[in-house]
Amino acid sequence: MTETLSRPTNPKIASVFYEMGLIEQWGSGIGMMREECRARGIPEPEYNIVMDGIEVTFRLPEKKEEKIPDKATADLTERESKIFALISDGYVTTLTEMSLSTGISVKIIRNIIEKLIKRGLIHRIGGRKTGRWISTSK
Repeated sequence: MTETLSRPTNPKIASVFYEMGLIEQWGSGIGMMREECRARGIPEPEYNIVMDGIEVTFRLPEKKEEKIPDKATADLTERESKIFALISDGYVTTLTEMSLSTGISVKIIRNIIEKLIKRGLIHRIGGRKTGRWISTSK
């Protein structure tokens, strides 16, 4: 994983995509993915060169041993338990990530998070865009 020269196949199309904000600069993607993985405490992605590009595989770290549920979390629904586990493990930070991980809609996740906050199981740290939810039991 060293620095390499990256050239767009069609510079004019790449320029339009850059101006639209759909891509950043060429050659920065792998470094950005590696930094983001380190920041989240997950293994760096695996890369496989295929005929027409690069295949990138992300792996979550192996799950820790299941914790014995305490009184506060014993009566959570299945959906609430999934969201609480994601927040407790710190693997996801946004509602969209939670939705993709669980298959639960963003609207329902918002409601679940409100319930978890009211029960004192989680709280938010940081701002709206850069903040995250954390478990109060940690």
